Amino acid sequence: MRSEFKAQAELAGLADADELADRLLLLHEGALVSYRVAAMDDATEVASRAAADMLATWPRI
Repeated sequence: MRSEFKAQAELAGLADADELADRLLLLHEGALVSYRVAAMDDATEVASRAAADMLATWPRI
């Protein structure tokens, strides 16, 4: 999953694709855990909004 996030960041021309991939992976995994362990029904929606906010301000190359 991390490698896909990194590849997409590179294709999109985003700076520091490794750091972005790490952060997106943490959001992804956190959403899965929150859904399963904490019974957070909207975990994917919350993670999606967090990712959108992060991507909106992420520097470009």
